[in-house]
Amino acid sequence: MHSSNKKLAHFLLVILALGFVLLASGYLNRSTDKEEKKQQIAKAGEEFVLAPNKTDGAPFPSPLHSAYSDPDTFLSREGVLLFTNEVREEFKLEPFLFNELLARAAEAKLQDMFSKQYFAHISPDGRRPADSVRETGYEFLIVGENLAMGNFGSDEKVVDSWMNSPGHRANILREGYLEIGIAVGQGVFDGHETWLAVQAFGTPLNVCPLPVSELADEVAAQDKYYSLLGEDFVFEEEDALRFSIYLMMIDEHVEQVKQYSQCLDSYGVER
Repeated sequence: MHSSNKKLAHFLLVILALGFVLLASGYLNRSTDKEEKKQQIAKAGEEFVLAPNKTDGAPFPSPLHSAYSDPDTFLSREGVLLFTNEVREEFKLEPFLFNELLARAAEAKLQDMFSKQYFAHISPDGRRPADSVRETGYEFLIVGENLAMGNFGSDEKVVDSWMNSPGHRANILREGYLEIGIAVGQGVFDGHETWLAVQAFGTPLNVCPLPVSELADEVAAQDKYYSLLGEDFVFEEEDALRFSIYLMMIDEHVEQVKQYSQCLDSYGVER
């Protein structure tokens, strides 16, 4: 059985056990409770915005050109990662986890910029950073990107230059990013030998558990059932347990939506 189905089955068993207790406690006031629950569902619908692959509003600061001109420049993704995480630790932040899919996206971006001779977050054909990330199969809540061009001399100087730029610094120090991919490479740009460096930041989609879809579907089915009965429906005693289950399922669904929304907010996902 699928894990979400197991959760739903377990939840229903608990409800059945509690249902008879609720009957004796006067839990049900059909007209009032149902209207309140409908309002809760509507509010939850406003709060619950599934935002996978969100890109609008994510930080993409203006690409950074080097102030250095060191002919002996050599960059490595290992070095850029090392100095980036050292900065994070200086600010009491968790170091980034290196992610190979994000690294593939960064490498694709780097090669595309050399190939099409542009230096920007959006390519001449309209491709955005999220497009490269999405193509690798990385499912994300948020993504960001830092770009640098020039003969900086060393990995440390690249990171220092980013840290001296407010937008790039904000990306490196953003608590909402958990993972990073890095690409560096040397090539010809505008007729000159130079280096490019790309940082692709991301937070995976699964850090915020989605509300159980089967529960939401069952709530919708029960709501349709009671709506079809109409306002003149006479609420008999034998319907009490079913209705109590319906109300409790609404409570659980609303709580799951609330927790999901709070999780999105904690990672700075704009909705």
